[in-house]
Amino acid sequence: IYFFYFYEAKYHFYDDIVYYSVTRDKFLDYSIFYYFSNIGQVKSTIGTNHIGFWTLVYLSLKIFGLYYYSIILSNIIISILASYVLYLSLEKMNFQDSFCKLFFIFSVLHWDMIAWTSFISSKEPLMFLAITILFHNLIVINQEKKISIANIFFIILSLLIISELRTYIFIFCILIVSGYLMFLIELPKKRFVRALIFVLPITVLPTYIYLNFSSIYLTISSAFTLLYPNIANLNEIPIYFLKTLLSPFPLNIQENYNFLFLPSILHFLTMILLPIGVFLSFNNKHKAFSCYIILFLSTVTFYSFFPDLAGPRQRFQYSMILMYWQFLPLYKLFSIKGIYK
Repeated sequence: IYFFYFYEAKYHFYDDIVYYSVTRDKFLDYSIFYYFSNIGQVKSTIGTNHIGFWTLVYLSLKIFGLYYYSIILSNIIISILASYVLYLSLEKMNFQDSFCKLFFIFSVLHWDMIAWTSFISSKEPLMFLAITILFHNLIVINQEKKISIANIFFIILSLLIISELRTYIFIFCILIVSGYLMFLIELPKKRFVRALIFVLPITVLPTYIYLNFSSIYLTISSAFTLLYPNIANLNEIPIYFLKTLLSPFPLNIQENYNFLFLPSILHFLTMILLPIGVFLSFNNKHKAFSCYIILFLSTVTFYSFFPDLAGPRQRFQYSMILMYWQFLPLYKLFSIKGIYK
């Protein structure tokens, strides 16, 4: 409905148009089989090794038609699926059925979810989904005290998707997965499993860097050139930490960000719930959820060093933990039941 009657061309960033137009013009003649069997050629044509979102754009246009809103439709489906995976994670952690179902509805209808999936095509919803699948499998392993073939498959798949989206998030996630499996989960043959897990980051990361060295070098060098002149001083880190959490300010939104005006107001109004939600989550039953908290702290701290990255677009990829902290006190306030079964 929006794209037929209310479409605003100003709600675009340069890169989302590039993703759409280049994919439409260069890759739509490829069959799906040819595309995936010639990934090297695709990467060479695009000029990057990060083809995760390019692939989503290709599949969206191939399946839903040669329209910009085909990507939007894919992002909406992805966001609903991500919310469902979160629902399954909470259910696995023995939260009340009513809590899980209401949180699913809350997350699907959340203002950030609607804003970043319904107006503009971006890689953040795909990152959101990959992270929820990754951490869901960690939570399943933690709750069931065993690792299944399905867990290993989905952990590898989600890490592969993340590696094709953002390198630094991939590095954070590899370290989180290793630490989570080593220190939070009680598994049989503990010493052997811990030794195996310890080898994970010191083998996977060097191998990943070796295979993608040229792309990583170009990414880091260009990012360094762009961001280093504006890198924050240590005494400015707390300010940019808050800016990352609070931006955009409703009265200071740029024209192409106007679709965030109402979400920014709701974000500010519900930020008062955040410290209450954090306080309520400090108990042993939330230990399995620590992977989300560690990723949240890692990414927000990382972005705080680079003011140009301290914005709402990057925040969306870890917003699942913010949604949870916002919802937790609301459920406690209005529900007669407790949170857990």
